[in-house]
Amino acid sequence: MIKIVSRIFAFAGFVVLLTAGAQASVVYVYDGPNFTNFQNATPPAGTFDNSMDVTGSFTLATPLAGNLVNADISGLLEAFSFSHDRGAVTDINGGIVDFLVSTDAGGNITGWDIDVRSDWDLGSNTVGSQRLNVQTCSSCGGGGSARDIGQLSEVTQLDPRLVSSDSALVLTGDRIWRARTIPAPAGLTLLFVGLAGLAGFARRNKA
Repeated sequence: MIKIVSRIFAFAGFVVLLTAGAQASVVYVYDGPNFTNFQNATPPAGTFDNSMDVTGSFTLATPLAGNLVNADISGLLEAFSFSHDRGAVTDINGGIVDFLVSTDAGGNITGWDIDVRSDWDLGSNTVGSQRLNVQTCSSCGGGGSARDIGQLSEVTQLDPRLVSSDSALVLTGDRIWRARTIPAPAGLTLLFVGLAGLAGFARRNKA
């Protein structure tokens, strides 16, 4: 009986080690103030208005370190998505111009400069092709004011190539970052497999 119990505890410890090794991801979520200034053209279709704002998120494998100062974290991103309500720029359809963050001692975001742009959806040399740009920064240019910017551009003519753009801007207002942890699916799977194994092991030895 003692041998059975010791084996069960050994197996349980092994399962705990496996689940601990399956690391959770951390998602940082941004919510900005509504736009206050607009420049709308035709094309593109539609307009920016004061019901729209910049929102977004990015995912890391581990939490941000403390006391970062304008650190470029673009190489650490697992995923990102930023929107201005007329479309979203993600790691799938776009690229990064800037992705800098500063943190306090606890790893909370205190400063940032994030600028992402989508690819031209129909190619850069096709009339009607569109591109999104989303920017949010707490101190733009390293010493400027905070601002959130949304832009939607469309190619209107080739040779010479012309582009028409709508844009929206907000300087003041509350800008909020929140962090949340997403449990790793692999870790949960290992946990359930381990528990099932423990139950089967106990039944076989009892029989």
